[in-house]
Amino acid sequence: MKSKCLVIFIILSFVLSACRTDDYGNEILLEVEGLKDALSIELVALYHVSDNLLYQKIMNFAEQHPNLEVSVRRSSTGVTSPSAWILGGEGPDDPPDILELTPNQMKMFFHHGKIESLGLRESQYQDYLIHSPDGYVLGIKTKISPLVVYYNRDILRSHGLEVPTNEWDWAQFEQVVTVLKEKGENVYILATPHLLEWVTINRYAGRIVDVSGTAFKGYLDSNEAIQAAEWLLSINTQMEDYRLWPLGLTHTYFPLPNDLIVNNMALAVDYPYTHQATSIRSYVEIMEQNEHIGISSLPGGSDVVNPAMMSGLAIHTSSKNKGAAMALIRYLLEESDDFYRDTVFQTHQAEAGRLPNEHSEEWSVVLQEARRSVPASLMMNEGAQWSNHSSRFIMVDFYRANQNGQPVKDVLGGYAEEFEQQFVEFRKDLKNYYPKFRK
Repeated sequence: MKSKCLVIFIILSFVLSACRTDDYGNEILLEVEGLKDALSIELVALYHVSDNLLYQKIMNFAEQHPNLEVSVRRSSTGVTSPSAWILGGEGPDDPPDILELTPNQMKMFFHHGKIESLGLRESQYQDYLIHSPDGYVLGIKTKISPLVVYYNRDILRSHGLEVPTNEWDWAQFEQVVTVLKEKGENVYILATPHLLEWVTINRYAGRIVDVSGTAFKGYLDSNEAIQAAEWLLSINTQMEDYRLWPLGLTHTYFPLPNDLIVNNMALAVDYPYTHQATSIRSYVEIMEQNEHIGISSLPGGSDVVNPAMMSGLAIHTSSKNKGAAMALIRYLLEESDDFYRDTVFQTHQAEAGRLPNEHSEEWSVVLQEARRSVPASLMMNEGAQWSNHSSRFIMVDFYRANQNGQPVKDVLGGYAEEFEQQFVEFRKDLKNYYPKFRK
C-alpha cells in the first residue's frame, strides 16, 4: 500500500472508507461517516481496562458510531511481552485492529511490516505521537511513567537540608546527595539503564544510543556515558545497605518501596509506578504508608530530559477495519482538552488501579515530568526495561567488573555490543524478539 491511494465506495449497508497518501507515500485511511463494522482494541493493563479513562473514551467513540461494534480487551500476554499476534503467532481471539505497544516495539514491528504508518501531519498533534527515526507516525501515546525523585523530608531536615523544589539544579542535587552519604544515610541511585540514560543526557549532554535507537557502540561506551556511569558509581549505592524482604518462600532485596517506607532510604530516583514484588504499585500508596515521603522533579530546571516508560496505540497491518481504527485514533487526539493530563491519568489507573488526586503537589510533579519525557531507550516491553530481563534490571556485571578493577569503558563496551547485536537479530528476524515466541 505504498504506490497509490485507493478510494473504495461501498454503498448502503457496507462501510464507506476513504484514504489519502501521506508525505512518505503511504496510504492512510481516514475517518468518514457511516462506519459499519467491528473494531477491536487490545490494551496492556494490570487492572480491569473498563476502569480506565482510555476505555471510557473508546466507549464514548462507540456511542457516537452506533453501527460500529467496538470491543476492548486486555492483552493475554500481560506486561512482560508483546501481543502474540504482533510476533506472527496466534492469540486466543481474532487479531486486534489496534493494539498497545512500547515505542521500541513500534519501531521494530514497523520495520517488519506489522503495524501501519498513520500519516498524522497536523502540527498540534506531533508531541502526542510516537515516530520512527525517519519520520513515520507509528502511534499515539497512551501511558507515560517518568522518572521522579523520592525523598524523606524528616531525614533531610534532620541534617539541615531543604526538601527539593522544581527549580533545583544539579549542584544543589549533588550537595544533598553528598551530605546524606556523609551522614551515613542510604541514597538509592543505581546504575540501571534508565538512570544511566538520564545522567548521560542531562549532566553530560550525551546519549546511550543513536537516533535510530538501534546502534549502541560509540554511544553506550562514549566518554559522556562513561562519565555518567562513574557518577552513578560515585553515589556508591550498595544492595547490602538495604533489607532482605520476603518474596514467597524466599527473601531478596527490594529496597523500593520497602526500605523507603520504613525510613531506611533518604533519597531515591525511580519511576512512580509498578514497584516490583510488592502490592504497593504507585507513589501515592508509598506516601500513604509513610507521611514523611515526598516526590519532586528531576534536578536541572526546564531543560531536563526525562527517559520515561511509555506506550501507545498502533494499527495492526492485518486489521480489516483500518478506516474505523484511524477514526478512533483521531478522536482520541481531538477530544482531549489536556492530552498529557489524560495520559498520566490513564497510566495511573492502568498501573495502580486507583484514582489519583489531581489537586496534590505530587500529581503536578508527575504531570510536569511526563510533559518533558522521551521514550527510555532500553524499554522493550511494558513493565520490563529489556525483553529478557526483569523490570528492575540492574547491571550486576557492571558492579562486579568495577569491583574487580575492570575499566568502566570496557564494561559499557560489552553492553553496547550485546544490545546492538540483539537489535541486529530483531531486524533480521522478528522471531528473535522474544524467546518464548520462537518456533
